[in-house]
Amino acid sequence: MQRDFTADAPNRLWVADITLVPTGEEPWWLASIQDAFSRRIVGWHTAEKRTPTWS
Repeated sequence: MQRDFTADAPNRLWVADITLVPTGEEPWWLASIQDAFSRRIVGWHTAEKRTPTWS
């Protein structure tokens, strides 16, 4: 499958990622959203658990 992560202008394509970040005490989850055009982080959230905070 070919994936194209390029955008012609800002706010046309956002990509998201969730990553487990090891720390000295306990791991933390980091979720982030990035604008594919500017490569700027437009949103992020950290949590101790991978479960949604709205549940």
